[in-house]
Amino acid sequence: MAHAEECPFCAELQHIRELNEYLVKSGNRPGKTRIEYRVALVQNTNYNGYSCGSSTSQSFPLNCCPVCGREIGNVDLVEGG
Repeated sequence: MAHAEECPFCAELQHIRELNEYLVKSGNRPGKTRIEYRVALVQNTNYNGYSCGSSTSQSFPLNCCPVCGREIGNVDLVEGG
């Protein structure tokens, strides 16, 4: 079984990477596209079942999976169409 099938975060990241690669390659712009994956802490606050708001911290490079701990490269370089 592939690793991405075992970890939901890695599976989602793999799906996003495949989609980004497809979109860049199917475009008509030549050259390289740099895609950087970042992560941030998101806080949601609920009081008595009601949403009181949320906040997102500064983002940081995604170096490892926050679910399984697997090391992840956080930058993709994709050649355009």
